[in-house]
Amino acid sequence: GLRYIGKKFTIESFYVVALSSVLTDLFPNITITYEPILIALFAGIVGGVASVICLTAGASGGGTDFISIFLSEKKGIDAWGYILAGNIVLLVIGGLLFDFDRALYSIIYQYVITTMLGTFYKRYQQDTLLVVTTMPQEIIAKIYELTHHDATIIKGEGGYSGESKNILYSVIGRDQSDKVIKAIKDIDPAAFTNVIKTDQVNGRFYMTPKN
Repeated sequence: GLRYIGKKFTIESFYVVALSSVLTDLFPNITITYEPILIALFAGIVGGVASVICLTAGASGGGTDFISIFLSEKKGIDAWGYILAGNIVLLVIGGLLFDFDRALYSIIYQYVITTMLGTFYKRYQQDTLLVVTTMPQEIIAKIYELTHHDATIIKGEGGYSGESKNILYSVIGRDQSDKVIKAIKDIDPAAFTNVIKTDQVNGRFYMTPKN
């Protein structure tokens, strides 16, 4: 699952290969605990970190990663939870046929990995911004500059003051939210910004292409 650009691998892919090689040789020789549930939790954390590194570098660990990436790209949803549900179904079937204890430990492992991905890999997650400001055009221009996303201006009125307000509505990638919010504060320190987690986007939503 390594990227290949032109005639050489990217530096991120080199790091993935080097780290995988070191950990593959190192971890099997180190015994931390014999407690199965702790092993499942720790393995999930390590596997989750490895998956985040791979996906961030443009590589993949294979397996169901490809299905999740395909659904996320085509449907505009964060599909890791759906993949977890599918894995749980398969593991329950395996548990009924073979060993249910090991199946349950594997479910814990899969859940931890999915939690790590949902927390640290935000490419396929979106946030909705509602910004009340007196400088709409400047903020729209900055949003477009940083994210290539547009914004819709909604005319409003202050409930207490009765003053006319401009409300900007925009959906951006969650990995872009921090820098956009900072830019909004720099342009209009008095702006009121509400960030709402967006579960699904339908329609034309620009996503920064992978290298």
